[in-house]
Amino acid sequence: MKRTVNINLNGIVITIDEDAAKELNNYIDKVKEYYRNKEFGEEIVMDIEYRIAEILLQKKKNKASIDISDVQQLINQLGNPEEFEDYDEQKEQYQTVESSSIKRLFRDPDNKILCGVCSGLGHYFGIDPFWIRLVWALAFFFYGSGFLLYILLCIIIPQAKTTADKLEMRGEPVNFQNLKKTVEKEFKNVKNTVNQQTEAFKNTSSQNPLIRFFDKILHFVTDILTYAFKFLAKLISLFFIFIASVILIAIIAVFFGEVDINANHTHLGDVEILSFIFDNTIDQWIFAVSASALIGIPLFILILLALKYLLQISFDVKKVILIAMIIWIAGFIVTGYETVKLIGEFDHTATVETEFELPELTSDTLHIALSEPAGADKSFRLLIQDEQIKVGSVKAEIIPSKDTIVKIILVKKALGDTPSEAEKYAQRINYSFNIQNNTLILSPFMTFNLEEKMRLQKLNVKIFVPETKIFYLHKDADEVIDQHQMADRFLFTNSENLFNHYLQFKHNRLTCLDCE
Repeated sequence: MKRTVNINLNGIVITIDEDAAKELNNYIDKVKEYYRNKEFGEEIVMDIEYRIAEILLQKKKNKASIDISDVQQLINQLGNPEEFEDYDEQKEQYQTVESSSIKRLFRDPDNKILCGVCSGLGHYFGIDPFWIRLVWALAFFFYGSGFLLYILLCIIIPQAKTTADKLEMRGEPVNFQNLKKTVEKEFKNVKNTVNQQTEAFKNTSSQNPLIRFFDKILHFVTDILTYAFKFLAKLISLFFIFIASVILIAIIAVFFGEVDINANHTHLGDVEILSFIFDNTIDQWIFAVSASALIGIPLFILILLALKYLLQISFDVKKVILIAMIIWIAGFIVTGYETVKLIGEFDHTATVETEFELPELTSDTLHIALSEPAGADKSFRLLIQDEQIKVGSVKAEIIPSKDTIVKIILVKKALGDTPSEAEKYAQRINYSFNIQNNTLILSPFMTFNLEEKMRLQKLNVKIFVPETKIFYLHKDADEVIDQHQMADRFLFTNSENLFNHYLQFKHNRLTCLDCE
């Protein structure tokens, strides 16, 4: 087994065989010697070393160390320094064929407006960045989709940091000749920029004091605004971290903690509440976990990005975001599947009616009241009591009758995956009422067993009152009777007089017997 050593190339440590290390060191020494007295020679050598390290890292992915064949392939790809002086057209074409690589997608930092996404896409597809920016600007008007996609691409697409990255971004072969040209061009641009700024400073200095004064004021205001925007950005980051953290904690508490769902302090976790909806425990847990991931992961990414900006943390956030996005997509698919599967349990509706006749009243007046208060929310209440689920979505209505006795019809409705299942759910709805001393006492709740599944069960209590009878609606009955609907239906002029008054049907109209 060959002996291996660790070498450091521009800060990157690589494990390499001893003989390969000697070959590589000789090659790098030749490169340094070639560029020793050349303009920008030191910078070109640093960039070449970085590129060599990148190539060797790619070759080392599936092996323990770099061998001499890898080094020889690298030399063939980049070329030998002694060949540069007699670099003819035929050799250039050969090198281009041998060392050219597939064009890679990067963000272009040199021609950027925001993040360099459009310029990078322009290089990749061979399109003028102007047209890409124009399309992106139009996409901003479609519900902000262009903005969200741009932010996502800023996170996912890497920036072209090295000279080799910029060559690959433009689809040019990464060899010594192109590395040298690119580095020289960049340093010349920097030199020109410095010269222009120096010249501008000289011109400003030669101007009259008034112009210099306003120039200083302008620079001062610019600096103040820059610091103000940076401070505001940090405040916004803190705000996002706080809001996202609160929502994330709330999601965890709702799905996996306990919540007090009624006045009797019955505690149920959201997963337990889901057990009233899903047919089996596996589905309810899968839904709870996937839905938590679906909602929580975007918040987690927002917190991560805000912390990275706020604390200037230098870590590879892209890998974390990539893993998080994979989990989010999986959560989206699983949640969608479980939701579609659950919707199938609500495909069919069934209605079951049960009729009751009340015993003969001992007086001509029927009082209607509730057995217990239903609570503040008149639309829906859920209680767990005595091993039963109590749902406060009962509706009652008073209907005139030509008969001589009071009748009650319970209209039970429920959904199910089949008509027969829906009918079973409707039949298993329980409801209690009783008559005491000419008072019909209604419950504001329907009930079903604790193991029963919730399938949008509804109950409508129809009370048929003979026109010969007077009835009195106690005030608490407004929790189950819609006074406005009843007043409109039977042409009752003032719905506020519907309760705590003596009423009677006459010719299908409702009249108040003791109203002023």
